[in-house]
Amino acid sequence: MADLSWSSSKSDWEKFVGYLDPRPGDTILDIGAGKGTVSRRVMAMADGVKVTAVDPDPKRIATLTKDLPGVSAHVSGAESLPFPDRSFNKAYSTFAAHHFIDFGKALLEARRVLVPGGSMVIVDVNPLSTRGRVIRFFENTLQRSRMNFMERDQMVSIMVEKGLLVKESSLGKTSYMVLALRRD
Repeated sequence: MADLSWSSSKSDWEKFVGYLDPRPGDTILDIGAGKGTVSRRVMAMADGVKVTAVDPDPKRIATLTKDLPGVSAHVSGAESLPFPDRSFNKAYSTFAAHHFIDFGKALLEARRVLVPGGSMVIVDVNPLSTRGRVIRFFENTLQRSRMNFMERDQMVSIMVEKGLLVKESSLGKTSYMVLALRRD
């Protein structure tokens, strides 16, 4: 599900890296990993980073597993993560949140698997941008799916409601990013 066209802007990718801040020894969960495009780049950012990836599509996970043997990959939706409580110190989701069946439940699951003080970064389509309008039309009209595209302020509000402390957010031309911490 990850789409790196947003990272064609060097500043967008640098902002994501700054929000995630991967360090040696980090255990990081990629939620909605797709074929592992972002997982690959995150693994290369710091020695000893351990990335675990989940995606509901078995074909994408098979591709990810073949291409990235260093990533622990699991077929799973965001609403029911197959990990014990407090398994990761960081998590992220890039352009997958609008695919989540129940975003509130997905956030509660992400919070559950984060250690206290652990960070969560969400990057998703800005539905008010020209690109966002095209994507919404394509996915919700032509494909007859019902994606839940949220504006940044909606995302921030739900994250706070589900027990995350929003530290920072940014709005770009086609996407937004939110950095939040698990508070206990």
